[in-house]
Amino acid sequence: MGNLGLTLTSLMFLWSLCYSLRESGSESLPEASCPHDDSLVLPSGKTYSAADDYRTYSGAQEECRRRGGIVAIPRDEEENRDLVFLKNCVSSGDQFWLGIMVTAGVWKDGRGTALGSFTSWAPWEPDDDIRGYNCSHIVFGDKVGERRDNWADAHCLSHFRYVCEIEDVPHGSLTTAMQNDQTVPLGGMTTEVQPDATMPPGSTTGIAAQKADDDSGARVATIAGSALASTVLAHVVLAYLYMFG
Repeated sequence: MGNLGLTLTSLMFLWSLCYSLRESGSESLPEASCPHDDSLVLPSGKTYSAADDYRTYSGAQEECRRRGGIVAIPRDEEENRDLVFLKNCVSSGDQFWLGIMVTAGVWKDGRGTALGSFTSWAPWEPDDDIRGYNCSHIVFGDKVGERRDNWADAHCLSHFRYVCEIEDVPHGSLTTAMQNDQTVPLGGMTTEVQPDATMPPGSTTGIAAQKADDDSGARVATIAGSALASTVLAHVVLAYLYMFG
């Protein structure tokens, strides 16, 4: 009877161990960290840099031009994902300007370039240009529903947060500026060089090294877990044979 009790105790312990292994294996990888300087460098060379104040649409464009760029407007899904990620890092409870304004029925960015084929409008948007909603914004990141983090039109005199989009700096100018600790001209404006800006977690370039590390760690964890599970299974079989064999 004593041996039977010991065997049952061992089986209970092994079952608990198997359950713990299953639960630990189901945990997801940690999410990417937000950049410390509220800036992201995209694979295209653009920099998204979040401002810390609230402005009207024209006021936001003016400040971004002073920095050497325009209010950010994504041109594809990856850029949109990076912009949403950055603005939610800064404040998911605020609405942010999107860098387009409708003129004669055409949405154009701060340089006067038409929007193009990529959009991420929320359902039934844009829908209110009759009342002067000729500008656009990104909906709250903490809003529940399908409008969350999508685009919507807005009155141009509203006061929202904003992210500036600054184009890539020519390699020669960037190198010279970094060596001389100077500012670099961008389209007639100047902006300070930020060589340590964070790569966006959603970009193919920015996540390459992180993905390799994660995959390597996952393989090691899988191998270790498989070996331990095999050992546990062998003990269970031996215990069963001991009891009923």
